[in-house]
Amino acid sequence: MSNKGRVVEQLTAMRKEVVDRQAKLARHVERRDEPLSADSGEQALELENQETMVKLSQLMAEELAAIEKALVRVHAGVYERCAICSELI
Repeated sequence: MSNKGRVVEQLTAMRKEVVDRQAKLARHVERRDEPLSADSGEQALELENQETMVKLSQLMAEELAAIEKALVRVHAGVYERCAICSELI
């Protein structure tokens, strides 16, 4: 397999991993439709957890976008060059 083929294979595996994690997080968030606990301490913890899940979701979306961008660069044949200065990496 060529180097390009290995890179595509690795990026595709990474993309699948991120998509799987996004799906798992979405299932967890969907189960969170129940009302907040009556206990104020528990409410604070639940809200903090919700904020964490939102941030994780944002980070995964950014990671997925970076992987997609890398795949575009591979298919365009420019993946071995710096995206800023175009020098060979």
